[in-house]
Amino acid sequence: MNVAESVRELRNALGESQQAFACRMRTAIRTIARYETARPPKGKALADLFRIAANNGNPELANVFREALAREIGMPIYLPHPGLPANETCEPMKDADSIDSPERADAEYQGLA
Repeated sequence: MNVAESVRELRNALGESQQAFACRMRTAIRTIARYETARPPKGKALADLFRIAANNGNPELANVFREALAREIGMPIYLPHPGLPANETCEPMKDADSIDSPERADAEYQGLA
């Protein structure tokens, strides 16, 4: 399933119109229509879609959005678990350009480097 299909499937799973989903995403209805047809979401919108899918019991769709975001930035994504309280989030890596291996990325992410 591609990202555009996943956006539509998530919206339908939530039982929302494009207008209601646009309100949830804090964007324009036209943007949601584009996400579902011509231009898939990128960056922050993908992260938001991941969180919405994960928090609403759609792990398969959450994974589609997480993988799309990982492909976009070219490395694995460590997003906070949706079950964490809102004030507990993952700290961003200090300098992603200096990370030369997955092991170093894991250590940096965990605050060990």
